[in-house]
Amino acid sequence: MNGRNARREIARLASAGVRRPEMYRTLCAAGANPHRAARLVASWPDPGRCAACRIHVWLVVLMACVQAVFALFDGLAFGQAFSPAAGWILGGSALALGLLFALAFHRNQAGAYNAYLLMALLQLPFQFADAAQSPFSNGGVLVLNLALLIYVWWVRSLLFPDFGFLSPKRSDGNYVFRD
Repeated sequence: MNGRNARREIARLASAGVRRPEMYRTLCAAGANPHRAARLVASWPDPGRCAACRIHVWLVVLMACVQAVFALFDGLAFGQAFSPAAGWILGGSALALGLLFALAFHRNQAGAYNAYLLMALLQLPFQFADAAQSPFSNGGVLVLNLALLIYVWWVRSLLFPDFGFLSPKRSDGNYVFRD
């Protein structure tokens, strides 16, 4: 079973009110890879959770848009050291990436939350090094980025409780679904 057919099957089962463990068993019985089936089921946005977390999702989207604007200015400043065209290309690319994250957050895509968390975690060592050099200016940025990382992680855990760190939760070798 390919990914497109699996997503259609999940949509059909979710609209019929089937619980996630049964969705997973149905996909596995249809021949889907167990890990892929678990990832698809865990990343399926539940409409009730999405409605309950609507304000938090909008705050994450707003945060992504603000970060995209800051990334535009940082890209412009960094690229201007090479040439004016490089500044616009770098700034535009950074803005586009930030707005793509905002769009994916708005659409409640688990992969966007996972990618943001991974990118933010990979940047932390560099931010700690910068904070050690100038604690007052870069320390504030570090604290803000840590707060945003924790908030996005919390919103992701509200929307997609079946995810552990970056993959579906397992217990004793079996995938575990909350509902």
